Amino acid sequence: MRIDRRSLLRSLPAWLVARAEAATDSRTAWVVEEYQVKKAPAPLGPVVVLRPRTPRKKKLPLVIALHGRGETAKLPKQGAFGWPNDYGLRTWLEASSAAPVSADLLSGIGDPRVLAKANARWRDHGAPDLCFVCPYYTDVEVHRPDDARPLMEYLAERVVPWARATLPVETSADRTAIDGVSLGGYLALRTACAYPKVFRAVGGIQPAMNRADAPAWRRRLERAFAENPRLELRLLTSDGDFFQDGVDALHKALVADGRKHRYARVHGPHDYLFNRTFGSLALIDFHEEVFGT
Repeated sequence: MRIDRRSLLRSLPAWLVARAEAATDSRTAWVVEEYQVKKAPAPLGPVVVLRPRTPRKKKLPLVIALHGRGETAKLPKQGAFGWPNDYGLRTWLEASSAAPVSADLLSGIGDPRVLAKANARWRDHGAPDLCFVCPYYTDVEVHRPDDARPLMEYLAERVVPWARATLPVETSADRTAIDGVSLGGYLALRTACAYPKVFRAVGGIQPAMNRADAPAWRRRLERAFAENPRLELRLLTSDGDFFQDGVDALHKALVADGRKHRYARVHGPHDYLFNRTFGSLALIDFHEEVFGT
């Protein structure tokens, strides 16, 4: 029996139809694709990719973007859409293709100067030439450091090589980054510290860390910078972030060490609203600056 596309779409759930059409709609400037990392241990494996439909270059810098703890409680294929859908990353990327982007998208959160700088860049050079890879991962306990080791290995030894072999991305460490929000920020920093030669840059957006953890983070980063002096670090917190004391403590320790890094504390809560407004903008902005796209 022959089934046409329209009949098939009518038989699917509305949310799945929206995702399928978004990935194939040639009117959008960004492609959204779902993949499964081969031989990934269950429930790991689902990955969502955002990339420009018509990039300026054939190969793009690779940015691994990790969701927060809330998405670990969802079904894997839903959790993998944390950054693209729940955090508004796709909205920001589509908007960048039609810059200037209105400050209304920030809803009064964050730093409007970052948007002004990004708008100028998008106006002069076009939308970001970056490929965002958003893998699903399971919950970890930040107070038990060994809990994260299997995920760190999965990200650096499975996801990054898979992305380089599967997607139109550059394959050198100098063109690879990892970032994340909240628990994802913690995991991004842990992964980059354990595998510093795999990445050019690492970011933590409101990363899950406490003041008492600052000495341990200081030691991890000291070893990472020794292995890869070119590793760039960005720490972002906010006045409503319940991890701000930990982020501030690490920032001050790095300043005392004379360690160059990027740090900002802006206005905003620690929740989905922050992610959908300034969080996604900050993710894009940092990696555009690092890779010069």
